[in-house]
Amino acid sequence: MTDKPIETNGTAPAGSEATAGGSGELNALLTEFETPAPGKSETKSNAVNRVLAEMKPVVDYVRSDMETKQKAAVEETLKTAIAEVKGDLKDIPDKVVRGWLYERSENESFRTAFLNRHKDPSAWSAAVAAAGKDFSTEFKAEETKRVASDINAARASISGASETRGETQREGPSVTDKWKMSGRDWEDYKRAHYA
Repeated sequence: MTDKPIETNGTAPAGSEATAGGSGELNALLTEFETPAPGKSETKSNAVNRVLAEMKPVVDYVRSDMETKQKAAVEETLKTAIAEVKGDLKDIPDKVVRGWLYERSENESFRTAFLNRHKDPSAWSAAVAAAGKDFSTEFKAEETKRVASDINAARASISGASETRGETQREGPSVTDKWKMSGRDWEDYKRAHYA
């Protein structure tokens, strides 16, 4: 055999069939073109990382600003909804209405109307109006009960005002007598009256 390489015209020389795994030189050549050169990829990667590191404070500021504006917009929407839902029930605290609206948000159609309030404001307005009707129905009944109980308390206090203080008798010992009780007497008293 000679040391000179055999020249071919792009065809394999006779007797040299290709194996399933391919030659080692061919695999090395293919892998060389598949992977980028180490110097080039590292410089691009370093440049990208440097730009990302420089941009991080800007991105964080923009993200924080967007979150703040979003929270303010949601809060403004909630304030408007709370005022509309409360209607003429002014003595009910806003926290109660906010909690009631939060509870109402479990309703899928109400939640969808809230999430799409910018795309379809009429659906959001209709959902708030319906919530206002439900809220006033629910809480006017409570208001009526409270007024009735206040009237009854006023009647009782007026009727009790004509009695003299000595005529009303309390059951059990007075507050002063309770303070004078020993520990054992107090325990016996509690068991007898509250157990």
